[in-house]
Parts: sequence; structure tokens; C-alpha cells
Amino acid sequence: MSIVWQCPLDVSAYIALGQQIEVGEHACPDPECEQRRLGGWSGYWRWVRGPGTGLLWIRRGRCSKCLRSHALLPDFLLERRLDQVEVIGQALALGIVAGQGMRTVANHLGVPMTTAREWRRRFQVRAPGL
Repeated sequence: MSIVWQCPLDVSAYIALGQQIEVGEHACPDPECEQRRLGGWSGYWRWVRGPGTGLLWIRRGRCSKCLRSHALLPDFLLERRLDQVEVIGQALALGIVAGQGMRTVANHLGVPMTTAREWRRRFQVRAPGL
């Protein structure tokens, strides 16, 4: 499971810190763990694509009660997505609100057309529930 935390840094500053990134304290999201604080549990490298592509370190935290580990994602990332939240949001705004074709949007943002098209399709399916 991932926990999204509010990151005060921009992507380039986050990348520059590498494994020295500080994410603060977080609690286990499982209600049975009674908000027990997560201890440090290493992490992993992950690619991010935005105005530039880079490799960044994602910290993990582990609950001492349930023994589950959780990825601590900065708020500019989404789980299982290579691109920054800002890029995906911009693609949706250009494609849905501005009415541009997804090929045009993809070229403008420097992402594959199939990726931009899939963001739009996924948003259209999930938007009614939001």
C-alpha cells in the first residue's frame, strides 16, 4: 500500500537529495494498528517523467504491529504511474476542457499518444464516481 505525503520540494530538488530525502513521520493506515508510527524500512528507486526524466528514491515505512510496509510517495507522484501528477492533469485539461486531440496533447507534453489516450479513458470511466 502507498501513503501519499505532502512534499514541500519540487521534483528536481527531491531527485537531488537521493537517498537523503526526509519524509517525516507517518502512521499506519490500518485502523487496527491505532495510528502506530511507521519505522524506516529502506526504499526503492523509481523513474519519474515530467519536464525531465529522473530516478528518485521512494522511502518505505513498516508498521511494528501489522508488519506491513508502505511506500511513502511524494504528492507529485501517483501509484504505478511514470508521469508526474501535474503532467497527467495538464493532459486531461487540454484534452477534455480545451477539446484538443490526444495526439496533439501527447506531442505538446512529450509523452506517447497511447499514454495520454489511456489517461483520458481512465478519467472518463472514473470521473462519475468522483
